[in-house]
Amino acid sequence: MLVFTEVPTPGVAGSQGGKNRVRAMNLRTGAVRSINEGDPDPTDVAVARNGNIYWTCTSAGVIVEARRVGGRRER
Repeated sequence: MLVFTEVPTPGVAGSQGGKNRVRAMNLRTGAVRSINEGDPDPTDVAVARNGNIYWTCTSAGVIVEARRVGGRRER
């Protein structure tokens, strides 16, 4: 799995029309899915051994966690 950010609207929250997101790509199939949408500045992605995904939102000054819940991720 490759986890990455797309930031076409830096600094703009999803509630204000921002299109920034954290995405995951299955390297075997090439399928891409969204992990999160709406953070104004998602950066610095890390994946823990248990599959949880973390990233920072630089404009908010926070670390965000997406945890596995029943095979799906929840923010």
